[in-house]
Amino acid sequence: MLSISAVVFFAGWDGIIIAFDMNKVIAFIIALILLEFPIILAVAALYGAVNAWEWPIWGAILLVMWPLAFTIIVNGIPSVFSLFSLSRFKN
Repeated sequence: MLSISAVVFFAGWDGIIIAFDMNKVIAFIIALILLEFPIILAVAALYGAVNAWEWPIWGAILLVMWPLAFTIIVNGIPSVFSLFSLSRFKN
């Protein structure tokens, strides 16, 4: 998970560089500050992945939305099994 987060960070860094035509060092500092604001960094990462790295939009969306997909998988599977448990139908 840490490696995917690092890729999102660097995509956001590249997104900041391209969007604001900024120096790499200043953009890196801004990207570090944006770690406190993950939604803004995710938008910058989406922009960076699409425009700097020339990824398709669906790949960039999957890159920045992996925590949501992970949460749905981890929390969703036990929820589905609890819906169909037999103990719920006992009187």
